[in-house]
Amino acid sequence: MQSTRISKYSTLLYNSSKILALSSTYPVEIYTMFLLSLSNPGKIQFGTIMILSLIFSMFIDPFLGKIIDSFPRRRLIEMLQTISILFEMFSLLLWHFHMMQRVLVLSVLLIYINVSSSVYFDMMRALLQTISHQTAYLRMNGIAEASGQFPSLLGSAIAVPALLLIRPQGSLALAIIIQIISLLFISLIEENFKPVRSLRDKKIKHNGVLSMIRRYPKQTFLIYFLNFPFIMIIVGNLLKPIFIVNVIHGNVSDISFSEMDYAAFAALTGLAISMFPRGNELANSFIFFAIYIAALLLMPFSSNFIFFMIFQSLHGIGNPGTRINRNSFVMKHVRQ
Repeated sequence: MQSTRISKYSTLLYNSSKILALSSTYPVEIYTMFLLSLSNPGKIQFGTIMILSLIFSMFIDPFLGKIIDSFPRRRLIEMLQTISILFEMFSLLLWHFHMMQRVLVLSVLLIYINVSSSVYFDMMRALLQTISHQTAYLRMNGIAEASGQFPSLLGSAIAVPALLLIRPQGSLALAIIIQIISLLFISLIEENFKPVRSLRDKKIKHNGVLSMIRRYPKQTFLIYFLNFPFIMIIVGNLLKPIFIVNVIHGNVSDISFSEMDYAAFAALTGLAISMFPRGNELANSFIFFAIYIAALLLMPFSSNFIFFMIFQSLHGIGNPGTRINRNSFVMKHVRQ
């Protein structure tokens, strides 16, 4: 009974910290996307930001799994959030005292946010594995998806009033305060994790990447195939704001509504899966993947913002549904 209470307490802290951390920089991100989408040089710069973010993330990924398996996940998250707070403080100083151009400061900050968010998601997913039971992975991943999308909904909702009332610089200062509160919450989580002592241990070899591929070759191929939505999301993060501003002739509010639409349906999908979990995660992944692909093919033909929002809603169902089932399948077959 006591361990159940501890698990629920840790889960509450986990989701609260996650919501705060991910929603903190959203107003600044939306402002930066809108600013860069206004001009042709800005679009090129925006594309460069997304490419660099992807390259940095790909460079970090091979080392990240080893690091996550070798150190307490909570401590790693605390270190990452501390670095984020310091980076945001430094960016605010450069911007406030005009030490660098506003666009350059925001561009570097956006690259850092993209890369650190990818690392943060992996670390938080690993932490979830140590504070929940194996039988609850699908349900917990559904709840985690909802809590992970709520920041997009919350951050997008407050972006326009925040940018109007306290301006972009004030929004960045607010992000720093929210990150500090999130760091306090994560530090209170009780984690049941024993770091790996040696990567040469026979048991570890049995659970290694090559062993996993040999034992489940077909499943491994399918898992990598189902990671394609991640690549499409990266491209969509670049093209969607540009499409809204230049094709549909929208503004910063429309970008915010687009993000809110995706986040709302993603959160509802996560909650639905958590309340009504179904087996055969691999088959479910393909169903949600098909929904995502259908919306991807139809979205460029949007004649107005209403049609765009309809297809964005399908993205909000397909991508998280794929991710929840895929992650649940992997977590069941990869031991801590």
